Amino acid sequence: MQYFKNAIILLTVTLIKRAKSQPDAFVRLYDLYVERIYQYLLRRLQHPQMAEDLCGQVWEKVLKKIGSLRSNEERSFAGWLFSIARNELNQHFRIHKKTSTQELPEGLADESKDPSDLMEDLIEADHLRELLLVLPTKQKEAVELRYFAELRNKEIAVILNISEKTVASNLSRALKTLKSRLEKLQ
Repeated sequence: MQYFKNAIILLTVTLIKRAKSQPDAFVRLYDLYVERIYQYLLRRLQHPQMAEDLCGQVWEKVLKKIGSLRSNEERSFAGWLFSIARNELNQHFRIHKKTSTQELPEGLADESKDPSDLMEDLIEADHLRELLLVLPTKQKEAVELRYFAELRNKEIAVILNISEKTVASNLSRALKTLKSRLEKLQ
């Protein structure tokens, strides 16, 4: 497993170096990370079109800034990338003064799904949103970055500008709170 992670890091670092001068390498980086960035933004915004627009803005910034990426940041490209996404998201919220908008998930338009499955998906998404709302901001962000964006604690620490221990503590507290709330719901 560690070998696989090291191989991905090496591939990413190589692509970053090439992406500074070769568009095809930037496209490969984009392909590796675009879905994770989009899903992170979608979970925070709850609006597919806004998430797509913001995702485009994130990648536009990445394209402009990749040439100035320092070699010590290359090993934590995901952390650097999600920092940009988080900053864009925070700027969006400041401008729009909203924390979320409600729109039905795109999957609900899928007519091939059984209506009862669609309703269960919607109910689960609503429960998850409600559960996350009770968490303090730092805990909620840590959970979203860890479990939705699939980042490591080290990368989350860089993004949130806190120590790895604080990330672990926030995640632990958040999971205890979520577990307790789930038990009350059941």
